Amino acid sequence: MIEREEFKEILKTLRTEFPGAFPKNEFRVFKKGIDLDILKKGILNIGRTKLRSFLKIYTSHPKYIEAHTKRADRYDLQGKVVGTVTEQEFVNIRKLDAQRAKQRRFLKEQEQKQQMSKP
Repeated sequence: MIEREEFKEILKTLRTEFPGAFPKNEFRVFKKGIDLDILKKGILNIGRTKLRSFLKIYTSHPKYIEAHTKRADRYDLQGKVVGTVTEQEFVNIRKLDAQRAKQRRFLKEQEQKQQMSKP
């Protein structure tokens, strides 16, 4: 798992080093395998597991999901368009987003039940 402050620090570093892929105030859909590209650059002092945790959180953001539309451009670290989102990828991310929302609702309900059962 990745802590909030560590997430912010990684994001700050990536925005500094790769402004084309991590622009401020905008989410761009990444090319497949961008985690390996980041690791090859050697700018972060973290392993692949931690980087993948960071990317999982980043790509779960509603604005990233919103950017992930049919035929949306995919970007590399330099901010160059290197592909597009296929219709199947679009369907898959919408399903994943719906599953995550359902899981969040379930966890929130469980938390509320626990709060109500406390004396």
